[in-house]
Amino acid sequence: MVVAPARKAKRLTRTVVERRLLEAYVELFDELFRMTEATAAQIVNAMFAVPQDGEVGDSDSTKGAIATVRLMFGRRGRVALKKDAANIKTEAELEKRIAEIHNASYELPSGVRKVLKGFAAQLPRRGGPGRTPKLNAAEEQKACDQIALAIRRGAGVKQALKETAEKSAALLGKRVSARTLQKAWNRRKTPIDT
Repeated sequence: MVVAPARKAKRLTRTVVERRLLEAYVELFDELFRMTEATAAQIVNAMFAVPQDGEVGDSDSTKGAIATVRLMFGRRGRVALKKDAANIKTEAELEKRIAEIHNASYELPSGVRKVLKGFAAQLPRRGGPGRTPKLNAAEEQKACDQIALAIRRGAGVKQALKETAEKSAALLGKRVSARTLQKAWNRRKTPIDT
């Protein structure tokens, strides 16, 4: 009885491996982001296009952000797939890798959210330093001196703040409330602080 030699596993070309991995990867991302890479590119291009006369640009920032992320992951994934394709030699290895890509679809949304949260944390916060102070440093110093003078005359802090608020137009050149003076009084530097 003659036994036929065992058939060797068919070796795949790198081009075939890259194509099949890319198909699985693109399918995953098209489903995850609910748009193709071409659609994402059109949205991103439209975001940065200069509107023509009378034309209003597309202002859907959420869709634009999703399209940007779609392009970013799509392009970075291609680079990773090309490196990965060099290590795949057989049909079994390729099928295993494609299955891993499909299984990643369950973990990918939370991973993308984590990446975006980290990115959002690095963005500058909206707005500026807050409300501009009503009193500058010199005016605060004058007001605190006036409050201290009233306290030395025997008035309580609350009464001193009220008196200084009433005199603020003449003293500082603008009306200031007792609450604003209270804030300045609390921020003052005492000899102990310096």
